[in-house]
Amino acid sequence: MADGAVRIAIRNFFQAPLIPGIQQVYLDIPWFIDGAQWDVLDGSGYAAVASVHLNTSQESRITLPWKSGQKQVNHAVGLVLQYQYLIPSSFAPDEAEDAWVTGLDAIIDAVKDRIRSDYTFNNTNVIFQAGQDAGDIRVTRDVPVIDVGRVIAWTVVEFNVTEIIQA
Repeated sequence: MADGAVRIAIRNFFQAPLIPGIQQVYLDIPWFIDGAQWDVLDGSGYAAVASVHLNTSQESRITLPWKSGQKQVNHAVGLVLQYQYLIPSSFAPDEAEDAWVTGLDAIIDAVKDRIRSDYTFNNTNVIFQAGQDAGDIRVTRDVPVIDVGRVIAWTVVEFNVTEIIQA
């Protein structure tokens, strides 16, 4: 398969149904996101967009002959989450200034649950397995940035995807 087929299979797996809090899933990081794709008007005060990024790929021969045998292609995938939280103009008495992180944690946990839910990402024609290697699943959180009335945080949920191809 081509890298594009793997990327589409991963995007489709996360796109339908959308994980609560994620508004859109892109094939890779978009060059522009407007308010329609990052809508926080649902009352939660936060939203994220997700992007499938193929960090690295490598392949190894697993069967002979070399012209018609099989190769295993391993992809390290990063699902990039661009998260924003609208800082409320007033706080409830029991609400803390770090309440913004609750929504992000919920989204990350839901992404991990989705990865664990189906090791073929519902596409056995493209994905042999996903999220099954040692050291899977990895989460990297960036330091949040406070920007005019909102908190912005980027997070990457990394996992491995394996495909088997004829080559």
